[in-house]
Amino acid sequence: MLPIRQQYKKPHPLSQLLQALKCSPRALKTTPFLEALFEHLPMAAAIVDEHDRIVSINPAFTALFGFSAEEALGKPIGELIVPEELRAEGKHFTEVALHGEPISTETVRKHREGERIPVWIRAVPIRLSGQHLGVLALYHDIRPLHQHRQRLVQLVEELQQLNT
Repeated sequence: MLPIRQQYKKPHPLSQLLQALKCSPRALKTTPFLEALFEHLPMAAAIVDEHDRIVSINPAFTALFGFSAEEALGKPIGELIVPEELRAEGKHFTEVALHGEPISTETVRKHREGERIPVWIRAVPIRLSGQHLGVLALYHDIRPLHQHRQRLVQLVEELQQLNT
């Protein structure tokens, strides 16, 4: 799969953000490295702005949630991947991270087709020169962990039945 910026022939949102903030030439030289790092993260990643709108996603985000960059960019992340009953939680996580507190928790998000996906979220604020720019949210698919938990519960129940 091609990196997002090559797929759509547009400048990468990270580049645009750094240029808009008039970053130093040294910071801009590191931009290609940061773009490559973001695009090749094995975990689904999204950058959202202070209004909870998606600024950038990586290919792992597309693979996990089913939304292309074209579909996701500019949309509120809660409307795309947060189940309706958890929207308040999603907004709260963004607000907490925007105020400087990292988030690390297990929750549920949803695929484009509606499938509920258990994930571990790690969200951290993005700050540059003291300015809050948004939030980096990383999503780790923990479906295999849930399957192992269920299997352990079954095994414990089977052992209890054998002992009775």
